[in-house]
Amino acid sequence: MLCTFRPVIESKPLKIFIICARSDEPYEQQLLLHLGPIAKSQKLNVWHDGNVEPGDDWEKSAIKNLKTSDLVLILVSVHSLNSEFIQKIQLPAMLERLNAGHTRLVPIIVSPCAWKFDPVIQRLQALPLADTEGVRSVSEWKNADQAWTSVVEQIGNMVSKIKKNTPNLLPQKSEEKKIKTAQFDGTLFRSKLDAYWASFFNLICWNFEYLPFENQDWAPNFKIETSAGNYFLVDVGLRKDFTKEKRYLIGKSSSFSNNILALFEDPPFGDINMPNMIGLTSTPTGFEEQEKDFEFHSSVVCNTFGQGNDIYNLGLSLEEFGDIFHDAKEFCLPLWKSAKNAINY
Repeated sequence: MLCTFRPVIESKPLKIFIICARSDEPYEQQLLLHLGPIAKSQKLNVWHDGNVEPGDDWEKSAIKNLKTSDLVLILVSVHSLNSEFIQKIQLPAMLERLNAGHTRLVPIIVSPCAWKFDPVIQRLQALPLADTEGVRSVSEWKNADQAWTSVVEQIGNMVSKIKKNTPNLLPQKSEEKKIKTAQFDGTLFRSKLDAYWASFFNLICWNFEYLPFENQDWAPNFKIETSAGNYFLVDVGLRKDFTKEKRYLIGKSSSFSNNILALFEDPPFGDINMPNMIGLTSTPTGFEEQEKDFEFHSSVVCNTFGQGNDIYNLGLSLEEFGDIFHDAKEFCLPLWKSAKNAINY
């Protein structure tokens, strides 16, 4: 009798990559401990900073392994939300693979932070999940082991589905859309909206710095210097998300500064007959303790007295600058269209 032997072909081990800020390494160690049994039983290749060999280029090794990972876990805290390496290098590199369907991203909230305002993380279903409260950060659980057990059980379920090539593997919100990155003038932006505004700033000769600095609760998308020499910190987001809660967070984080500019998916040209309107700026006396709010007024861009394009608050200076605004008729609208075309080309 002729027997035919068929060799057993083992599938390539699934690679999990952990993104973690230095300050959150104690949380990473707890995750690795709880992930251990699943990693062994499912033959997972778990990559983290501790895998870097002495003498290796840490940054190159991290990016190389990130770009070949099947599942990315990001430990989310104020540290990771403000880490320059994570926000400017790791997440953009990961988003290209995420949008192409080559990897999956799971946020794990390890301590209380404003993660719901992050343009990437807010679109994903985060862990750990409490029974009745939704997402609750690991540090807020009375028993941290229960929090991590909940996390790794969800990860284990995802791993099983990934191996079966089941679609819709990420526990993401059903209305989630692809997170589209965009490039402009050599910079990779986390969203097309950020790139649109960078292009607009360039057209009106405003110098900008993208993701300029760290902040405990709120980090601006841009720091700009207008052509008239004034500085502003810029928050970019959807108009519907510019809630009272977010305004107060920005105010508290910036000591209720009067140089905050809020920009949205389109300048509100149709709100009033003012084609130079660009967004909203904070006001010097815009905080009411009882209301827990931070006041913003509609703002326009105008070239005043040959000084260069600058921002003026309609709520404070309409009478003084009204004639100048109207003289530069439809200044913003054509430039905004040109700015978007430069990105969509």
